Amino acid sequence: MIAIIVKFGTDAVAGNAIGEVLTQFNYMPSFGVATATVVLVAHAGQADFQAVRRLTKQTYSLSLSLMLPIALFLFGFGQPLTQLYTADGGAVQASLSVILFSLLGVPMTAGTVIYTAVWQGLGNASCLFMPRRLVCGSSSHCSRLFSGGKAGLACLEFDALLFWTMAFAGYFYKYSINGK
Repeated sequence: MIAIIVKFGTDAVAGNAIGEVLTQFNYMPSFGVATATVVLVAHAGQADFQAVRRLTKQTYSLSLSLMLPIALFLFGFGQPLTQLYTADGGAVQASLSVILFSLLGVPMTAGTVIYTAVWQGLGNASCLFMPRRLVCGSSSHCSRLFSGGKAGLACLEFDALLFWTMAFAGYFYKYSINGK
């Protein structure tokens, strides 16, 4: 992905890196909940499917409720937080784009992390990355990134927002048609 962002220039690369550093805080609560999910699901076992289903809903809700306030905080204070790293306007704009799409992706991120943890707890090692495949798909992931990068380069020379919009729109479309 960085190879595509490089085409937008150093401002976009710097802004993307800053945005990614800031948005890492979104994921921390979800990983903690996911660790507990693995243990609880493994304890419930494959025999008690209703308990696994209940745990999945509960841990997803908990993960979402912990991630969303952090993402909203980062979105609300994204500019001053980014300006702690740089004063460059282009980099700040690119960072804010990353923060925005991180906020919009919180429900899907929480779902991906929790469903991966559920499958780990059930002992299905071959299914570890299934949620990511359902949402993204390996070839469709590349096509969304490629089309977003091309659209950004062709239309606006430097517009990381268009790049992220195209990538996120593809994920959202794929997610919504899978009905998950």
